[in-house]
Amino acid sequence: MNLWILEDEPRAARRLKRLVEEAAPEAKVVAVFDSIAAARSTFAMGEFPDAILSDIELADGLSFDLYAEFPPQCPVVFTTAYDQYALNAFRANGVDYLLKPVEVEGLAAALQKVGRMQGPAALPIQQMQAQLASGAEFRSRFMVKVGDKLRSIPVEEVTCVFSESKSTLVRAGGREYVIDRTLDQVLPELDPTRFFRISRTYIVALPFIAEAVTYSNSRFKVVIQGWERDDLIVARDRASDFKDWMGA
Repeated sequence: MNLWILEDEPRAARRLKRLVEEAAPEAKVVAVFDSIAAARSTFAMGEFPDAILSDIELADGLSFDLYAEFPPQCPVVFTTAYDQYALNAFRANGVDYLLKPVEVEGLAAALQKVGRMQGPAALPIQQMQAQLASGAEFRSRFMVKVGDKLRSIPVEEVTCVFSESKSTLVRAGGREYVIDRTLDQVLPELDPTRFFRISRTYIVALPFIAEAVTYSNSRFKVVIQGWERDDLIVARDRASDFKDWMGA
């Protein structure tokens, strides 16, 4: 497995090379680019490795701009200190999104994923790209801050996304986490078969709805498993769509 690294911090690039040696001894880093400008001429040739390990924010721009100009004909594993680019990353042929400092376990899993895309059973690159793009249509996780660390919350664990005191919060596993998004920004990123915005304040997840009780004026009060809230009320103009969404 031949790899390229796109990383503008020399120390981070050296560390990533060492992690590759540890995570996948059969892999080989054949090129390291420290800027978008340095990578452009090689990308223009159209001959790509088996995978690219790519930072996102480089000194001379975003790597997304490079990938828009020269779409990579191989999977990309993004390595970055920022969580807000996750959706864009998966739309840029990304197969994984590793937050810095990259850990060997995460890198090993990402390279194993790349390995499964190779060999005689691998998908043609066009089909693989289409599959990746469709898979990136909806958010798969939230990156939240817990103290001075970032934690990944799979959407399968999210019971509700809501606004309170001018903040947006994600509830999962009995805890609530502040995210740097508005409900209007989050809603298009969520699978509508799983999530429904019942009001200006709440987006609820279908698997965690214990029941929906008839409320005044043909509305419904939603009961979420393990969470007592009196204001989980479906807005009147959303009640009909909510019933359809619930399959009622």
